[in-house]
Amino acid sequence: MQAVENYDQAINLSPDFTHAFIRRALAHAVLGNDTEAQQDTDRAAELGANREHMEARLAAITEQR
Repeated sequence: MQAVENYDQAINLSPDFTHAFIRRALAHAVLGNDTEAQQDTDRAAELGANREHMEARLAAITEQR
């Protein structure tokens, strides 16, 4: 998916870009890549993102699949 590739590039350029990890996690979740989505969620949380909010968003996407 193009979105995942774009976020990969953003993260390669700026490894601490929290928003890119958040958005890539959501893109992975839409694609059904749950392991990758969780890994990106974990990294985003390490960088300061709200884990509870992220987990809720991932759960909502998973329910819609």
